[in-house]
Amino acid sequence: MLTLYDIYMNLKESGSSSDFPNLLADKMHKKLLSAFKGVNTNWDKWCAINANMTDFKPHETVVLGEIGDLLEVLPTEEPIDSSMGEHVWTNQLKTYKRSFKIDRRTIINDDLKGIMTVPDKFGRASVRTIAKKAINYLETNPNTYDGNALFSVAHNNLGSTALTADETGANAVDAALNAIETATDNESGEIMGLNARYLVVPVALYKYALVLRDAEQIPNAAGTALVPNVVRGRFEVVKEPLFTDNNDWYVVADPNDIPTVEVGFLNNKRVP
Repeated sequence: MLTLYDIYMNLKESGSSSDFPNLLADKMHKKLLSAFKGVNTNWDKWCAINANMTDFKPHETVVLGEIGDLLEVLPTEEPIDSSMGEHVWTNQLKTYKRSFKIDRRTIINDDLKGIMTVPDKFGRASVRTIAKKAINYLETNPNTYDGNALFSVAHNNLGSTALTADETGANAVDAALNAIETATDNESGEIMGLNARYLVVPVALYKYALVLRDAEQIPNAAGTALVPNVVRGRFEVVKEPLFTDNNDWYVVADPNDIPTVEVGFLNNKRVP
């Protein structure tokens, strides 16, 4: 089986360019996919994936509100009909592309074999684009389905405490975890039963996040003694190298329970 390098060398030495496009395209695409899958980003852990988008029209996602508690009924009674509120948001696919033209002359003149690195660069660029779009949604804090910002007082999910590997940082994470796990439906007032799963951090805060996840004891707020770590083992840490702010951190619910950010793909094709 010919490798990309073999094809590359054959084309450099070839006297004909007729087979050039087909010979090179398949191997370069495979190399691109390898690089795409190897990029250090974890957006697909904390984002929900919409696999049901089959065109470029706006797609609505409907989430029904909670139902009130069940009511006791006598044998001769009919149950009371239940009403549920609903929340709707819209997602729409877009196309992102770049091209890179190469011909036989470019191959022959490429003494440093730079062309062989192009698939890697396109693969990394592809996954970076997806990750940055998802991250940008968090960092720009847009208005959501109810007219309020994603992180807002109205949603009871806005904090300003820096993430530190001590009692202050643990209390801030504890408050965020509790806010998700006690969140109520704004129509019925019922607790939704969400699971706070991920602490998503930039590289600069990763070491603090690991301490908060694993340490049995941490320094108190004054730094004078050790105290029990109230958030030990209560979340998974996700390191996101593409965050633009080294101070921001997020506690995110399990996307299988409720999406914070939804990413869609045409016919669920997730690779370039």
